[in-house]
Amino acid sequence: MENFQIIFTGVLVIATIVYVYYTYKLVQEARKTREIGLKPYLILYIDSSETSPSSQFLNIKNVGQGVALNVKFEILKDINITSEYDKSLFDRRFLNCLYPKFPPNYLMRNYIFNFANNHEEKLKDRIEIKCNYEDIFGEKFAEIFVLNFVESFGNTKITPPETYLGMVSYNIEKLDKSIQKLSKKISPKEPDSE
Repeated sequence: MENFQIIFTGVLVIATIVYVYYTYKLVQEARKTREIGLKPYLILYIDSSETSPSSQFLNIKNVGQGVALNVKFEILKDINITSEYDKSLFDRRFLNCLYPKFPPNYLMRNYIFNFANNHEEKLKDRIEIKCNYEDIFGEKFAEIFVLNFVESFGNTKITPPETYLGMVSYNIEKLDKSIQKLSKKISPKEPDSE
């Protein structure tokens, strides 16, 4: 009976050690998961509007779940000025500010140029922006975004639009054209004055 108690105690000690080890690993994973859940992640991308596909916008979005602090941008390569309507990124106020807090899922959208002027030269161009920020734990992040304009030019206007608001506008436009055609058929032609 005494040997049985020694074996049972030994098994219980080993099981307790294994349990403590896995509990420690579980606590570490929970801590990492919590920290990841509080990390910000800023991305920059270019797109166009649904109503004006040639107008290009620079979007800055925090896709992470944490608040980005002290967000600052550094322009590494600017737009080649090809038209009198183009404006340098260095002159854009939104890129020269320090943002103390950039909340999760926040999207900052700013007009940067239009493809209507010298679009072939603009398609060959790109911009490079360095984004510096930190999380609530004080960890600093720096990422460089190389944004090619040719990649954003593929965005076109979809007909009919894919959004409800776009469909309302699309159907009103069709209705207006139908009314104009009907009005031309109904109204008498004006006599030629000679």
